[in-house]
Amino acid sequence: IVVMENGGNAALGRPVTHSAALASARAWEGMNLVDGYFWCEPLQGPGSSPAEGYQTSPRQEPEVKGTVWVEVDLGVRRPVDEVHLVPASPREGITFHGYGFPTHFNVIADPGTEDETLILKEDSPPFPAEALPNPGAAPLMAETQGLNARRIRVVCDALWRQGSSKGGRSEYLFAMSEIQCWHQGTNLAAGATVTVSDEVRTPVWFPEALTDGFSSSHPLLSWDAWLDGIERSEALRLQADGIRRKITVREKEQAAVLGKRAAVIAGVTIILAGVAITWQRRRSKRQQEALRERIARDLHDEIGASLSHLAMQGDLARQQLDRAELTSDRLRNLSDSARETLDQMRDIVWLLSPKAGGDWQDLSLRLEAITRRLLEGTGHEVKVAGNPPAGKPAIGQARDLVAFLKESLTNARRHGKAPMVRVSLEWGGVAGAAHRG
Repeated sequence: IVVMENGGNAALGRPVTHSAALASARAWEGMNLVDGYFWCEPLQGPGSSPAEGYQTSPRQEPEVKGTVWVEVDLGVRRPVDEVHLVPASPREGITFHGYGFPTHFNVIADPGTEDETLILKEDSPPFPAEALPNPGAAPLMAETQGLNARRIRVVCDALWRQGSSKGGRSEYLFAMSEIQCWHQGTNLAAGATVTVSDEVRTPVWFPEALTDGFSSSHPLLSWDAWLDGIERSEALRLQADGIRRKITVREKEQAAVLGKRAAVIAGVTIILAGVAITWQRRRSKRQQEALRERIARDLHDEIGASLSHLAMQGDLARQQLDRAELTSDRLRNLSDSARETLDQMRDIVWLLSPKAGGDWQDLSLRLEAITRRLLEGTGHEVKVAGNPPAGKPAIGQARDLVAFLKESLTNARRHGKAPMVRVSLEWGGVAGAAHRG
């Protein structure tokens, strides 16, 4: 339990009462709530440490009986409210929290003087039993309310074992990353002079590292700074949660907007497609109506004229029959007119029949047949050159080609009175030519 007052823990060493407790010495006791053993990570912030801390040279025996010690000199006598011992946690190789923390030790203020004060005594149960379970990375905090001291010394009676507990070679050493002396939220030991019984120096292990303000890995903080960091972290977490919620809401709103836009686009597309289909249908209908009108004109022009001619021939034949003047020439003219009318009807029916949906090759054969039929009885020669194109012609195209050919051949046969008509159908794309000889 931590109760903050003037930058320190006011609950350290205070009496504890409770309704009931499971009595288990050192492991589970009411006094553990205020004994200063803060079983968590050190009060540290972001950043990295320039050193690991301080350690002694290894020894072959664990018991040293006060011959191994380290002392911090504050320069003058000053009031001290708390003393913090921060265990070492080397970063080289496998990190071992609580590296080198002694099993039996004392913390003494101004040793060897009339003002000598015992701050903390950890020697029970006596060696070889373990008096203090290794704290790991957690700092040890001792309450010293009312103490005035210049020097704070940590005196070891038994050292930490480095090696396997199941046999084999072991070595014993003392190590620590930081010693702090707090008064009203200020670490009086920061940068203070350090004196040791056994000086060992390496690039990352040296006595001055005990007062450099760093653990083995990060800068150390005061209670206030540490709690402020937690509050800031919580505030940032809440702010981040709020931002994430806003982002989620914004994403949903954007998704809804995009959905609406997509719906509008889809609707506009459907409308445009409907308009295009309607326009295409109307255009197709207009084309069909135009084609129907052209075919109607063809029926009127060709079939109507032929039927009129056939009717006249019939009337003349009937009159001659009445006068007994009917001749074979009249009957032959009547027969020819009927056959010509039938051929014209077949041409129009061919354009309207499913056969008209054939390809250009079918149309080419039809043009040859019409040529031979219309020039029957007249000297003629039909020549087809090239290959008709792939695909099929539109009904309008087929109708125009048939009408053009029939008109040309009729003019050559009836009006030109040519003794010989040469017809050449030359396919080069979609084209044809008729030549009179």
